[in-house]
Amino acid sequence: MICGAMSQGEKQKKFNEQINRLGNRMDQQMETEIDLKAQMAETAEVLAEAMLVGKFVQGIPVVGAIGGVVNYTIIKKQGNILV
Repeated sequence: MICGAMSQGEKQKKFNEQINRLGNRMDQQMETEIDLKAQMAETAEVLAEAMLVGKFVQGIPVVGAIGGVVNYTIIKKQGNILV
């Protein structure tokens, strides 16, 4: 879910499809096959990418003020998936 919230475009569609398939399997009480280590690595990559972009922007004079908005946006996206 975090990957879906933090990605965009085709990547986000892919994650949303995976989440829907997982939810359907759970609803039907079917066994779910998830490679937890691979999923954790992929989630870490997506989060790192999102955070690095925000931190890069913060390092640019004048534009860096926007970095605070980026931090807020990332936290808000992650918080929305928990609701």
